[in-house]
Amino acid sequence: FSDTTCFQGFFGFADMQPILRHFCVYHLNAPGQEEGALQLRPDYSYPTMEQLADAVHHVVEHYK
Repeated sequence: FSDTTCFQGFFGFADMQPILRHFCVYHLNAPGQEEGALQLRPDYSYPTMEQLADAVHHVVEHYK
């Protein structure tokens, strides 16, 4: 499933429209999770949850 199919009903729901005007949604893919992603190398060191959370923080700060 893509982000569009997963959340289309939620974001398209008429009662949500007034609420959605007041916040921004960021869709981030973790390494290897994007559509069409290749398999990660066996020696790839996947980021920890703390590292992923830190990356989210940097993205939000960038787009503020």
